[in-house]
Amino acid sequence: MNHPRWARLIFVLYALLLLFGTHKPELRLDVGPIPRPDIFVHFTAFAIWTVLLTRCGFFGPWRSTRNLLLAGLVAAVYSAIDESTQAIPWINRQARIDDELANLGGVIIGMVAAAILARRGSADNSGRTLDQTEIHGDNHAQDQSTPRNGR
Repeated sequence: MNHPRWARLIFVLYALLLLFGTHKPELRLDVGPIPRPDIFVHFTAFAIWTVLLTRCGFFGPWRSTRNLLLAGLVAAVYSAIDESTQAIPWINRQARIDDELANLGGVIIGMVAAAILARRGSADNSGRTLDQTEIHGDNHAQDQSTPRNGR
C-alpha cells in the first residue's frame, strides 16, 4: 500500500490546527452582517479534515471503499467528540447541536469529494475501476509493467 508521508503530515498539522481553533477559549468570528459565520467554518473545516484523513489511507488503499467509509466514520465520531468537549467549563465555549450538524454535513461532503477524487484518480491507462483498485491496491500500474516469471 502506498501511503505518502506528506499526506499524513498535512493531515496531522491540519488536525492540530483544527483542534486548537475549535478549543481556543472565547473564540469569536465577526463577519459583518452574517449572523453565524461559524456554521460555514464548521462545515468547511470538517469536509477538509475528512478528505485529508481519507487520503492518508489509514484503513487500506486510500481509494478503497473500505478506507472511505471508515475514514468517514472516524471523522463523524471525532466531530462529535470535538464539539462535545467544547462544553468543558474551563474551555469557555459552547457545544451546540447546529455546530455538530454542520460538522456532520462537512464530513458527508468530504466523503463525497474523496470518493470523486478516488474514482477520478483510479481511471488510469489500465482502465481499472475503483472496485478493482480496492482489490489490487494503489500500485496496480506498477504491477502491470513488471514482467512475470522473468519475462
